[in-house]
Amino acid sequence: MGLMPNKGLQAFLNKLAVLQTKVKSEIENKMQFRCAVVFRNLVYQALVSQKYASSEAYAAYKGRYPKQKAKRGPDMGFWRYNSDLMRAINVFKYPLGKKGWVSGVPLGSVNSDGRDITKYGLLMEYGSVAIGDGSRVQEPRALWKPTTNDFAKKEHIKIGLQSLRNIATTWRS
Repeated sequence: MGLMPNKGLQAFLNKLAVLQTKVKSEIENKMQFRCAVVFRNLVYQALVSQKYASSEAYAAYKGRYPKQKAKRGPDMGFWRYNSDLMRAINVFKYPLGKKGWVSGVPLGSVNSDGRDITKYGLLMEYGSVAIGDGSRVQEPRALWKPTTNDFAKKEHIKIGLQSLRNIATTWRS
């Protein structure tokens, strides 16, 4: 005669299996998606409000860029030559089959002139250095890094706690 499983133990193991599925779904999909959406919205808000422009005391643009920008109409501030970069900020699944969600500018995004918009974003975030003497041609005007820091201090914690509450609800049911 075979061993009869303990009904209480079997119920507990079944509950653990349900919880494992919930944790995987909550963390790999739902929480990451919520984080990506909130982060995208924070970047967008910081870009429109120029939240970090005054905190870094950015120097004025130099060379021909200010003239080109002025031809486009009223100054919209840093990061906005036109609104191509802003329109390119999106929420999408990690590329190359990785799990999870991310927000940013997908590789291959182009501006209204057909040029790679990610290059403009990298130039603004990190600046550029002239070939030769090493002096800066374009000072960095970070948007993503300070937004990431703000997100990590506040929003990421709130979203993580909500995910834990969602998981706990599954365990209690």
